[in-house]
Amino acid sequence: MANINGLVTPDIVYQDSDVRIERLREISSWANNSYIVSDATGAGPVIVIDAPEGSESTVAALAERDVQALFFTHHHGDHWQGYDVLRAATAAPAYAGATETNLDSSRNILPIEDGQEFTIGDTRIVSIHTPGHTPGSTCFLVGSALIAGDVLFPGGPGLTQSNEDLKTSVKSITSRLYPLSPQTVVLPGHGASTTIFESKWEYNIFAAQPWDSTLKGDVAWISNSG
Repeated sequence: MANINGLVTPDIVYQDSDVRIERLREISSWANNSYIVSDATGAGPVIVIDAPEGSESTVAALAERDVQALFFTHHHGDHWQGYDVLRAATAAPAYAGATETNLDSSRNILPIEDGQEFTIGDTRIVSIHTPGHTPGSTCFLVGSALIAGDVLFPGGPGLTQSNEDLKTSVKSITSRLYPLSPQTVVLPGHGASTTIFESKWEYNIFAAQPWDSTLKGDVAWISNSG
């Protein structure tokens, strides 16, 4: 990650023969990431995922590329604080999970259904409904990479407000994400990446021990085990 004239420059965090994912890492005061998905050349149409504070860096990274859509992983404000900055740069439609709550109706956010597919070049982007962190939290599978919002991080799940929410989030992770290829790169909404393989290994340690019935909040697979 570099900072030029106050702007964060993107790094390529995933690339295969068909698709490229660029990350604007920790561009907000909440250490949010924003992602730009394009074909492998990086020159064609793009999809932007999340618009945190600091989205001036995202706009600069887009340059003259055509924005096909804006995707939002969930409703929490830190993922939207740069919405107006992005909206001033593009009229592309904005989408969020169909069951998400607390969305600003004035923004005319379009619903994404579970399993809905979009394309960038020859690559499918598949939405995966993963409730728990919020009711409509949605991850996006792009090739062998998963843009996970605040659902899954290195070391554990995203913040939950109750034990029931934690149970829902764990069910989403174990039933929807862990069946993916172990080599799948997990790109979260904040901080560094992990893989499905690493996350499953950590979770298995957690799952081998009884749960505290009050467990919620910031849970770590290993430090909260036992």
